[in-house]
Amino acid sequence: MKIINFILVCAVFCVFSSMKSEALWDQVCDYKTGEIRSLAVKGKKLFAGSWDGIFLTTNYGKDWTSASNGIKQPLWIYAIAIKEEFIFAGTDDGLFVSSNEGESWSLVNDMFSHLTTNALVISGDNLFAGTDNGIYLTSDNGINWMNVDTTLNNVRITCLAASGSNIFAGTDKGIFRSTNNGIDWDSANTGFPQVSRIRALAISGTNIFASEINYGKLYISTNNGTNWSAIKVDTTQPFFNVNSFATWDSNILVSAQFGILRSTDYGNTWTKVPRTSPDSKISCFAVSDTNIFAGTYNWGVYLSSDYGETWSHLGIGLKEVEELVIKDSNMFATGFGFYKSSDKGKNWSAIHNELTGEDIGAIEVLDDKLFISTRKEGMLISSDDGASWTLPNNVLQKKPFYFLKRNGANIYVGTTSGLFVSSDDGISWSAINNGITDSIVRCIAFLGANIYVGTYNAGIFLSTDLGLNWTPVNSGLTDNYIKALGVYGDKIFACNAQSGKVYLSANSGASWTYVLTYYPCIKFLNVDSLFFAATELSVCLVDKSGTKWFNITDNQIDIIHVNVMVNDIYASGGELYVVTDFVGIWKRPIAGLGYLSVESESEKLQTIYPNPATDFIEISYPGIDRMVNHTVDHANHTLKGVVDSEITIFNVFGEEVVNLTPALSIHGEGVKLDVSSLSPGVYFVKVGDKTIKFVKY
Repeated sequence: MKIINFILVCAVFCVFSSMKSEALWDQVCDYKTGEIRSLAVKGKKLFAGSWDGIFLTTNYGKDWTSASNGIKQPLWIYAIAIKEEFIFAGTDDGLFVSSNEGESWSLVNDMFSHLTTNALVISGDNLFAGTDNGIYLTSDNGINWMNVDTTLNNVRITCLAASGSNIFAGTDKGIFRSTNNGIDWDSANTGFPQVSRIRALAISGTNIFASEINYGKLYISTNNGTNWSAIKVDTTQPFFNVNSFATWDSNILVSAQFGILRSTDYGNTWTKVPRTSPDSKISCFAVSDTNIFAGTYNWGVYLSSDYGETWSHLGIGLKEVEELVIKDSNMFATGFGFYKSSDKGKNWSAIHNELTGEDIGAIEVLDDKLFISTRKEGMLISSDDGASWTLPNNVLQKKPFYFLKRNGANIYVGTTSGLFVSSDDGISWSAINNGITDSIVRCIAFLGANIYVGTYNAGIFLSTDLGLNWTPVNSGLTDNYIKALGVYGDKIFACNAQSGKVYLSANSGASWTYVLTYYPCIKFLNVDSLFFAATELSVCLVDKSGTKWFNITDNQIDIIHVNVMVNDIYASGGELYVVTDFVGIWKRPIAGLGYLSVESESEKLQTIYPNPATDFIEISYPGIDRMVNHTVDHANHTLKGVVDSEITIFNVFGEEVVNLTPALSIHGEGVKLDVSSLSPGVYFVKVGDKTIKFVKY
């Protein structure tokens, strides 16, 4: 008796609403945000404003909770100010207030609806709000507001500072000053370039500091803003691109492009803070007693309790992550620093402060050793989970690498200065570039005794003698910038980094065939019998033919941001991890993804109608008309008749779709299926060993 299996499989390149509800991808970090734009302290409570709302910690970053109820997401939180029992939050869609420690928020006044509020400052009983359309003032904690000076209407206010009755406003048109609590304003730009955009303001004693954007300089006024002059760290090095200030007593911290600088005499002299600081990635400061909190553009919040000498990371998640590896029970991530998690990614800490702020790229684990690539030092090796690092021999010093892969007894590493090999577990290295005509080696793949490398300008090279000699194998390639190579079965895949064109070779690289154009690939990954391709904006599962690519991240990762920049994929413990540039690290089970594999076009069913469909599809299949005198057993998903047909319905992840019980009927030489309850998307129907695709509207 013949058994015909009906398997409905959803292709993951479709937009499929039920996928979202099943939460198939889980965010490894508790909180998306890594980019902090504002900070405020109230007692033991620290509020951090980001793209993903406001977050609150009461224990110095050990735990963070969302504190954005009433503020729709996503919104940038540009400024936070605390006045008595009220907390104010300036966003890119209005000014909000909370009177219950951030448990709930409401718009302060309809005049702020959809009005970007960039800056807040308190002066006595007054609260000033700087917006994209001038300055507003309240003297009763937000109940009533007034536009302080119509001459500043249509002027974007970027920052505010106050000292007594003197209020200073930084704008895209220079600095404006009020000496009577905001009643009157005048321009205060003598000494600035003709057109000045102000990023940040600070007051220390009788000195006023302003960071100017167009020329990247820091200015000081010693006479209440009447005149300004550029200041330098020393006689040769000017300040450049100052992002933020922290002031207390006679002390000032400045976050500049080349690091943090400190003054202890109201800005008259400056010294550089040691390299253990978070560097120029700081976007904002908050000061409470001896504690200085720093919000960063990439890595959450830091704390210094010794006036900026040393810093500790307070978590709030990872955002811009370059690569990920898992070693035993620890996770390691690189980006602007080197970070470790021992609780499956819930909390992260900088495990070697000298690397904090360092631009770190590739990372690999080989034989209990960690290898990382740094822009400054090149390769670093750790045998104690990152607590300490050593440099390899002089050959690889100062040479960042793109990959590090073992093949047999050898380890191969590709750098901006060619390809190197080590046969003693990374202790010593030798160059092996005979025949490679490009110094930049981006990727590597192994197929039997063959080794393939992809280069920046010269395409692909093949070695059959462990890398001693190389020959070009570029027949059929039209692009020579190869960023990713992968092997699946007896096929080799290559992807161009600029055009996104994917090529395939089924003859050991003797010739290449164009397959498709997609987002540029960054990495191929083999997991069990599956083959994945990480592109700049997605992760795809590739079928055995190499011609069908299924997007398994579309509309499932990052429901807030439009584009997710993928940096890496990694597999461990039955989980597939996706590392992104904007929303941290995500994972999902690998089990079930094999159901996406479909047969070649020649093996498909004859017809399906209508296609696209809304309510029913009719499948035409030779011999199917022999199924007569049938009844439908919905409980067991079987069709009883002359031919018993077991009907099994799965979703893309191998799970039976229990909510779908199609009504089947025989119509001529076809089977009619009720698909009205399916969500819109692309599906595959499998009948026996045959498959066919249809679209559900």
